[in-house]
Amino acid sequence: MGIHPLTPNSPDLPTGHTLDAVNEIQISSRMSSKLLRLTLVLSIFALVAGIGHYARNPSYYPLVVVDAADNLTLTFLQQPTSDGKACAVLATTIASLMQANCPTCKVIKQQCLTDLTPDLSELYSEKPIATPSAHILNGVIAYAHPDPKTALATCMESQRQATASGQQVQVTCNPADTPRAFPPSGNQASATTQAVLRYLAQSIAVLGAGLAIFLAIQLLAVRSPTDTVGASSRAEIDFKSSNFIKRVADILAALVLLCLLSPLLVLISTLIFVLEGYPIFYVSRRNVSLDQSVPILKFRTMVKDATSPKYRLRERFMRNGYLDIPHDCEVYTPIGRFLERSQLVELLQLFNILFHGMSLAGNRPLPRDNIELLKQFKGWEARFDSPAGLTGLSQVVGKLNQSPAERLELESLYSSVYKSKNGNILLCDLFIFYYTVRLLLFGKYLPIDEARRLAMRAAGTALK
Repeated sequence: MGIHPLTPNSPDLPTGHTLDAVNEIQISSRMSSKLLRLTLVLSIFALVAGIGHYARNPSYYPLVVVDAADNLTLTFLQQPTSDGKACAVLATTIASLMQANCPTCKVIKQQCLTDLTPDLSELYSEKPIATPSAHILNGVIAYAHPDPKTALATCMESQRQATASGQQVQVTCNPADTPRAFPPSGNQASATTQAVLRYLAQSIAVLGAGLAIFLAIQLLAVRSPTDTVGASSRAEIDFKSSNFIKRVADILAALVLLCLLSPLLVLISTLIFVLEGYPIFYVSRRNVSLDQSVPILKFRTMVKDATSPKYRLRERFMRNGYLDIPHDCEVYTPIGRFLERSQLVELLQLFNILFHGMSLAGNRPLPRDNIELLKQFKGWEARFDSPAGLTGLSQVVGKLNQSPAERLELESLYSSVYKSKNGNILLCDLFIFYYTVRLLLFGKYLPIDEARRLAMRAAGTALK
């Protein structure tokens, strides 16, 4: 159930509580809910990161192939290790021991494998193989010779010598094409245990780091002052799994994109500074909800004095309360024109996704002037029932292809998908992403009727 705002005259005001106390309880409840959701998001991220790191951590198999006398070939395949350097040291040790014990032997292959060929996979198993083999504590040796009897005799001699010398490492020879009992390896069990513990430690570390960053942001971040737009806060949206998945996907996508695109962000910043000078960024306050405005950070795309009277931007391009400046206008810098057309100017808003609850897809955050314009329409507040986004239905339709009323209609439709119990916001976002990419690549806008139809389909209703 949503939390409704309480007033001094509200019949829901609990006896014995002041209005301030009730507000503190509500704020505490909302913060606890947000912290719980954030913990769940970070837990999922830690799990994904841990699995990814564990999957990327390959196993290295030491392999040494020795050409002994009389056409005898010995293949040493050792137990895998997760440390590539340790594998290389082990392979070198095996090769050195062989050459020390057999000066005439020649090492023809010495390497660490991350993927075994089918033949080597069978060798490192209990399956019968076509050549004699000997199992040792941490691996296996295959004996190959044109004469199978010579290969078997050499294998049996290795077993006899190991037994006679009283070595701790026993050699068990298996004739060709016979079942082989692979002895259990304490080291292998230990390595598996260590891998599991390492995975758990990595997941806990990622989770702890994420929580630490969140707490640091809460303690050190500059708070944006509340900037209401003259309307009461809307009731909280009931929890929906699709909305939660949307938020998790937004956070993960923003993190990945910022990591991948950080060199591009540095390059764009450098080009603007070198070719256009300071400032590099443009910051404007936009409302992402009825009671909160946040700083929206973008790359500067216009000349420094774009707001001066000589360009008369408001007189020339103000349309129904929206300042729609075409890309061929003289106020754009060469770099800025490219950034606007390619939409790279919006990349810095990935930080708003992480820190201000924005989304990849949603209704655009609006400046105060545009919100004042919307107040002439009934139900204008509904557009704020969903998170603000980088792209949305009205963006893929095109700002010049719709009136303010039509734009508000599309934005309210999107919010209804997000808020409705039967609404599929993930499907709606997929539509928006597809048509955004199409618009960027081919400059093809989506007809407004089609945008309505897609939104209503995602909302689970039919277009009348």
